[in-house]
Amino acid sequence: MPNWADTRVVYYGDRSNLERLYHAYNKAIHKRGEIWVDELFDVIGFPVPDAVVNMRSSPYDCYLSKDVLYACHNDAWEPDVEGYAALADAFNVDFDLFSTEPGCCVAVKTDAQGNYFPEQIVVFSHSELGNSDFDHPLLTLFDSSETYFSSFDELLSSIRVFLPGFDAKDIEDVQFQLDAILQLCGVEPGIITICKVELLEKPIKVQRQVSPNVKAPVLC
Repeated sequence: MPNWADTRVVYYGDRSNLERLYHAYNKAIHKRGEIWVDELFDVIGFPVPDAVVNMRSSPYDCYLSKDVLYACHNDAWEPDVEGYAALADAFNVDFDLFSTEPGCCVAVKTDAQGNYFPEQIVVFSHSELGNSDFDHPLLTLFDSSETYFSSFDELLSSIRVFLPGFDAKDIEDVQFQLDAILQLCGVEPGIITICKVELLEKPIKVQRQVSPNVKAPVLC
């Protein structure tokens, strides 16, 4: 049984193509409830790309704004970037994603410039933290299951609100010091896990300029 990563996807490009992709998402999700991503193509009667067939991904929500389409997926272990690229290419749009899975400390994204996902660091707070008698100001900072930071300096500044003078040279040093604090409070290390967001490279095919003259498959 896999751990399921929470993946957020942003699609961008020609508005008419985004609308077609949105309607595929919306129709599939509302028609069938819990679905696999290849069913987006089933509902429009369009051939499923091979890379999408192999995806273990279940979309469950979508939202179309003025310029982009947002979609949420549950992915087995971690996102299949090749599959998302094939999906985006089929509708002639581009994409970026951000995905986390706390069980294996997965934190990945494709957005190198941080245009949609500026997160650089994720702090996972495991369920035992909320169920413990841990009485420390840091509980306020890490009281949600995932806390995001756009830089190392932002992480340090946030910790210093509760621990004035706190300093560390890198993420590993922060982790070491937090573990020491937890142990002094009688809590086993590992309740809080700090992960640097790994940058995934998108296939070259979707890094090209998306042509507005190429239309996506039409809904049935």
